[in-house]
Amino acid sequence: TLSARLNFMLGNVNGAAASLITLDDIKLEVLTVQEPVEEVYVDTMEIVDGGFDTTTEIVAEVQNSPGSDDTGEGFWYNWFADWDGTAVAYTIVDGVLNIDVTSVGGDFWSIQFKQKGIELVQGETYKLSFTASSSVARDIIVEMASGDYQSTISLTETAGTYEYIFTYT
Repeated sequence: TLSARLNFMLGNVNGAAASLITLDDIKLEVLTVQEPVEEVYVDTMEIVDGGFDTTTEIVAEVQNSPGSDDTGEGFWYNWFADWDGTAVAYTIVDGVLNIDVTSVGGDFWSIQFKQKGIELVQGETYKLSFTASSSVARDIIVEMASGDYQSTISLTETAGTYEYIFTYT
């Protein structure tokens, strides 16, 4: 079992431009098999407040030393490369997270939105899903377990449900 971190990388992914990104309904489901054999996913309940119903603010990452992530578990937080000209603001309106990226910075990892303490079990297959849109078409990167499992997601101006399926090995 691994206590993993979910990370949305919202910086300069494939030349992304400044944009307003919305996120909602973030959940992690685990594949279960039922008879007759069919794929059924069940919510793991590992992601805390993926619908942004109780979160009132996105707090800053805690770093006790440069490059460390010493933030607690079970809530949403953010990090951005303030030395790189990166600029971002977070607001929650009617249960939807609005991420106003006014400057993407120089790297894909220049802006990060995160949650730690998500338990993954070896050998299990998971589906991460979320609803998202962007004021301009752009890519983001979603990763679990510090880069071991990541996917580039292409957002559009129309809100859609996005999925990333992976098996934790």
